[in-house]
Amino acid sequence: MRPHRFVAVVLVALMLVVAGAGAQEAPPTGPIRGFSTSGSAAERALEARFRALPDPASIKAFHRYFTARPHPATSARTHEVAEHIAAEWKLMGLDEVVIHRYDVLSSNPGRVRAELVAPTRYVP
Repeated sequence: MRPHRFVAVVLVALMLVVAGAGAQEAPPTGPIRGFSTSGSAAERALEARFRALPDPASIKAFHRYFTARPHPATSARTHEVAEHIAAEWKLMGLDEVVIHRYDVLSSNPGRVRAELVAPTRYVP
């Protein structure tokens, strides 16, 4: 096989794999091992409710909050994020949400610098 034909075959195969990755399979309908027939139906209904819970808009809002600013370990922002999560969980009805403090040794650099050493040296 010529190299360009091989590349074309690989690209088509990759496109088929990527296209298939987004497709969702139909959920199984038979009994679940370890459950009775009625228990299987109840379990599938419960699992369907859980699969329907994640709302893309709320996930996006959570993600935007977390990624708005860096929150490396031991930073004040990390504590802000923890408080935000605790507040959201309390709004969702979770009881006794507690933020635990842990004292750990952490090395936080005062300054970070990257430089290129090869093929030519470059220091920004």
